[in-house]
Amino acid sequence: MILIILPVIILCVFSFVEFLFPYQERLRIQVYRLAFFISYFIVAIKYCYGPDIAVYIPLFENVETPNFILKNGTQFKDFEIGYVMLCSIAKYIGCSYWFFSFLITTLYFYTIAKLLKRIEKYKTFALFLIVLFDCNMLFFQFRETVAVSFFILSFLAYSDKKYFKYIILTILAIFTHKSAVFACLLTFFAFNINQLRATKRNYIVILICLLLFAFISIKDVILGIISYLPLDETTVKSIEFHIQVERRQQTIFFVYFFAIYCLYYYGLSQKKDSFSVPVLIFFLIVVLFYQNWYLLSRFRSYFMPIVIVYVIKELDNQINKNKLYKQLLVVTLYAFCFFFCRGIIKSYQKSESKILKSTTIFSLTEKTEEEIKEASMQKASVFWKYDNSNLVTDEKKER
Repeated sequence: MILIILPVIILCVFSFVEFLFPYQERLRIQVYRLAFFISYFIVAIKYCYGPDIAVYIPLFENVETPNFILKNGTQFKDFEIGYVMLCSIAKYIGCSYWFFSFLITTLYFYTIAKLLKRIEKYKTFALFLIVLFDCNMLFFQFRETVAVSFFILSFLAYSDKKYFKYIILTILAIFTHKSAVFACLLTFFAFNINQLRATKRNYIVILICLLLFAFISIKDVILGIISYLPLDETTVKSIEFHIQVERRQQTIFFVYFFAIYCLYYYGLSQKKDSFSVPVLIFFLIVVLFYQNWYLLSRFRSYFMPIVIVYVIKELDNQINKNKLYKQLLVVTLYAFCFFFCRGIIKSYQKSESKILKSTTIFSLTEKTEEEIKEASMQKASVFWKYDNSNLVTDEKKER
């Protein structure tokens, strides 16, 4: 069984039920609550799962005490100090590695629950899209999951004009993952630019600037910039890894056209509110980083849940009034689910490591903790040695 596809399939079915009975409020609420709990449960029970445990487990097992870190720093220089401190505190109070991952999952789903309170209908559909697009982060990438949670909470705090809370959460996000610096600075900058008037001339200037990026290698620009920055070797290698794979050019122009239209609609339309800001930023990120897919996937997770909630909120009336619109959404829903699951299964079949094979907390009924950890670490090692290299090679062949 491949654990990562289970919540996607389940949410797909529950979303279909939600579309069938849009006016039965009680049923809709019950469907959402059940779908939310099942999704949360499936993600929470993962145990030593995924390729990133190759670095996360040694960090958790060997991290120093909080008092030692505050006085002397940490030996884990490759990790952000905020995440190292979270690991240290969790271990100090007696948490196991699984319970620590459980707490991270709980934080993320708590954040998503708060975000989904901003819409009244189609919450299950929104949750489906969030899990679909960010399932890799949910199951594997603990640091970014924490950083994204803090970022979304900071955005909600800013929207509610709770500025002190916004500052604290922003600092926590930045100290948990380096990529949060970009997301937080860009959001703060966008929130505070009120001088840009929504005129056709400004739109044309933005349009020309963005179209120029279709012919510029963002990879070369980024490598040129980081060569002048005082970054440590680990950070430089991480950036170089995330920008080494570029997508095929023939798909880029379609993405540019769609993103630029959305930039105009959401960014320069007369209707403005706090939720339109991350939508504007999201499509800017798509335009700038689509060629470098890994880099885009790193940044999009900060804005994707907010964008999904905002778009569904905007489309609510259209979905209810137009049956064809609803039918197209349902077809798209199943198409996304089908292609995602097919891609995961094909990836699993081709992999040397079989890293996606399920290991959950219930695996302890069959094996000891050490046996599960040893087997999972071995699979993670094989993944980084063979599967990841093959993935990069295949992506380059597609260019």
